[in-house]
Amino acid sequence: MITSKKPSESPIRLDLTSNFSPEDIAKLIGSVRDDQSWTLVITYRGEIYFCLSDDVWDRMPPELHPDPRGIEVGDPKLFREMDEEVERDKTLFAQKSNSVWFRFESFCEGNGYVGPEAARDRSFVSRIHSELKRIAENWEDYGQHGCYDTYIDEF
Repeated sequence: MITSKKPSESPIRLDLTSNFSPEDIAKLIGSVRDDQSWTLVITYRGEIYFCLSDDVWDRMPPELHPDPRGIEVGDPKLFREMDEEVERDKTLFAQKSNSVWFRFESFCEGNGYVGPEAARDRSFVSRIHSELKRIAENWEDYGQHGCYDTYIDEF
C-alpha cells in the first residue's frame, strides 16, 4: 500500500521585500489545508511561507542560551545574552539565511485559519496583510539593528 506524505510547508512562498497584495496573501492562506496546525513564518532572507507548527523550532537558528535558569530581571547577563542574539540575527540577515526569524502564532488545525474558506475571509486576510506590511516597512531596520519581538500573536 502506498501512502502519501502530507506536505510540511506551503507550496507558495512570498517575498517580504516585494510588493505583495492582499490577493497574494489570500493565495498563500488558501494553499494549505486546515487538517494540520500551521505557522506563518518569515526567514532572514524575507521569504514568507507556512510550515507545520511542529517543524518551526527545527527551522530556527539554535538558541544561544537555552537554559535561562538563575537569571533575574535586571541581571546584566540577560542584557549580554540579548546583545549576542541581536548580533547573531544581524549576521544571519546579512547572509540571507533561510532560517526562520519571525513566526506567527500557530494556526491550529480545524479552526478555519487556513485553507480556501479562510482565504475568502477578507477581514482576516487584511489583518495578516497589514501585519506583514508593517514588518516589511521596518525590514532593513530590523536587519541593521535587530528585533526583539519576532513572535507575532496580535494581528
